[in-house]
Amino acid sequence: MPTLTQKLSDILRCGLKPGYTSVSYAISRGGKLLAADSLGTIGDKAGTPADCGSTYNIGSVSKIFCAVAVMQLAEQGKVDLDIPVYKYLPRLWMPDERYKQITLRHCLSHSSGLPGTQWKGFALAGTDPYDYYADVYDYLSKVRLKADPGSYSVYCNDGFTMAEMVVSEVSGQPFEQYSVEHITDPIGAESTRLVPLYHPDHPMVVEKGWPPEIMYIRACGGYTSSMTDLCLFGEQFLRESAILSDDSKAEMGRHQGVTFLKKDQRGNNFGLGWDSMAFTYPGYDLGEHVLMKGGKTLEFGTKLVIIPKYDAVLAISQTDDCGLDCMEAILRLFSVAMWETEGVNVLTDGVPVPDALAKELSGVYMMQTNILKLSVYGAFCSISTMDHQGNLYPLYKPYRYTGDRFTADDGTVLDFERDGDDLYALRTVEGLLVPLAQKALPAAPLSGVWRSRMGKRYLVADMGPRDVLAGQMAGAVTFVPMPEVEGLMLVRTIGRMGLGLENMTECAVRPLNDSQAVGVTRMPTNPGRDHQTPLFEQRDGAEYVSVFSYTFRDVDSLPVYAGQGFAEAPLTYRLASPLSALPAVPAGRRALVMNDALICVYDSLEGKPFAPVLSGYLLLI
Repeated sequence: MPTLTQKLSDILRCGLKPGYTSVSYAISRGGKLLAADSLGTIGDKAGTPADCGSTYNIGSVSKIFCAVAVMQLAEQGKVDLDIPVYKYLPRLWMPDERYKQITLRHCLSHSSGLPGTQWKGFALAGTDPYDYYADVYDYLSKVRLKADPGSYSVYCNDGFTMAEMVVSEVSGQPFEQYSVEHITDPIGAESTRLVPLYHPDHPMVVEKGWPPEIMYIRACGGYTSSMTDLCLFGEQFLRESAILSDDSKAEMGRHQGVTFLKKDQRGNNFGLGWDSMAFTYPGYDLGEHVLMKGGKTLEFGTKLVIIPKYDAVLAISQTDDCGLDCMEAILRLFSVAMWETEGVNVLTDGVPVPDALAKELSGVYMMQTNILKLSVYGAFCSISTMDHQGNLYPLYKPYRYTGDRFTADDGTVLDFERDGDDLYALRTVEGLLVPLAQKALPAAPLSGVWRSRMGKRYLVADMGPRDVLAGQMAGAVTFVPMPEVEGLMLVRTIGRMGLGLENMTECAVRPLNDSQAVGVTRMPTNPGRDHQTPLFEQRDGAEYVSVFSYTFRDVDSLPVYAGQGFAEAPLTYRLASPLSALPAVPAGRRALVMNDALICVYDSLEGKPFAPVLSGYLLLI
């Protein structure tokens, strides 16, 4: 039986984009870790798996660490939240005299009036020594305030950079060193660091295709951390802490934001560092005084949520290529965790699906040209397209169970119906409930003949000289076992690269005998259309299959091209050596070149010049 962490991680996988780098999460309850995991890799060329010790750039969640540092100095009487900042920073000068009114409270509540962000040095690709403060002072000497300090709150990185410089100036330590000695090490969060003090035992994740993201902005967005250590930091706000007094925590969690718009519900919701000190989320009962902070960098997105009602801390961070809605995802995982461990439903508009029903509804489903994976868990149903390798491609946002059916935020409904042994998923389209897919049922194991065909590739053998469809969408086919369902297969078309039609079709079939297979679905309306009935035969020692209205030949049986020209009938060859020139194409005839993956890279019908190829296949039609 899967552990809670395994179950939550499987749920998270349903929403990840193919080829993602990494996502990590941690959930604590009552001061103990309930579940934590890291999926994917650290983004290196070796594909090293990420783990719970890997670190993620948490962006603006860093602001809470800055606020803690300021409050520590305030507790010691070394700073005052309401004394002008310039009195702590002898080098500070701005051409706008209003800067002398800016206080630490203004800086931490986004009401300083500073422009917003000092972008220079925001993120660098290396850890070479860099005097970031010199650039900050230069920047501040050239800009003016956008508002009177304290007049209104608008998200402002500059304020936290200024607060960071105060901490460094007053403490006499570089901010990154102060953070290690007074915040992260005392609570055991050894992975949570700033440049250049990254911990060697905690590799930093880098999004694939990007350089390492070194954040010199530090206090306003520069921390990197594992999610378990970020959870540990969050725990400091739920119980007695060695790094912060209860009074300081209360001050940070008090309404500190300012707005001049009476209907504005966001501007006054800032705490000191916190995005919200009364966070709510549609569809969830999280209770009162929920603290929330989000962070976003060029490569990462992060959320930290403190929930006093459930004595819980939630942390999640993803590389941008994951494609998750971090807040929706971590709250959904939390709802499942609470139900699984304590039978507590934290949802206001959904109820957990009974275990027997969840098992019945979950599984692989078939449509006319692809297959779906439906995963039912907690009060949710995730729907993903599944390819022949079992990779998932999120299709819709998760549906919530209401007691008799599933609903989505966009108003669509997901329902199920049985007919005999067959189970069908139905979904509303343009206001009508219509069949979506049919659940795949296992069949007899594949025979040796069929197993020998799995993975074989077949190239079209009877394409016409003006036949566009085969060249673009179905130049080749292959047969593979259906993931997770014994006895069923997928017949896959291999289409033209660059048109968004690659592998456009994966149709479910089952063997009728050793030479023929038939479609599996029995379903009204569009999802049940276009059955395929592949028929195999042997001709002159080569295997052919008739499917999708064409005849295809096993590529391993193709003759090697040796300079032959066109003949009366279409000819197909395997290229065993580079092809630098084509034979002359007679009027009314056609030449195509397929690469090793059976994707068409040249078609004389298009009138484009031929580029030499090293290998592949040649069709003379």
